[in-house]
Amino acid sequence: MEKLSESEEIVMRCLWDSDSPAGLGEIIEMCRNKYGHDWKPQTVSTFISRLIKKGFAGHIGSTRSHRYYPLIDRDAYLNDQMSSIIDFWGKPSIRALASAFGRSKALNREDLQELRQMLDQLDE
Repeated sequence: MEKLSESEEIVMRCLWDSDSPAGLGEIIEMCRNKYGHDWKPQTVSTFISRLIKKGFAGHIGSTRSHRYYPLIDRDAYLNDQMSSIIDFWGKPSIRALASAFGRSKALNREDLQELRQMLDQLDE
């Protein structure tokens, strides 16, 4: 699976977060409100065009009312990217991996509990 640019990933996150196919205006608004990017319509259109060419997004509707949706599952992309990181950097030590998760400000107590449960299931 191809690696996306950071900007393309943000647009994909908007598509993944949307409950149904989203129009350009909705995507622009999500990029601004959720991710702090005040991109112009042409900029977002360019990112969407790239995502369609790469096979990550699809569209429905006529020229003026295109609605966009993800073709690639979020978890599939995440798993592929994690595998790529491990392939590139080498298999990290469990201690280093656990330490990185523990220091991450992106993970809250519930996330860490879920991670513990997942590890316990792997151990069974």
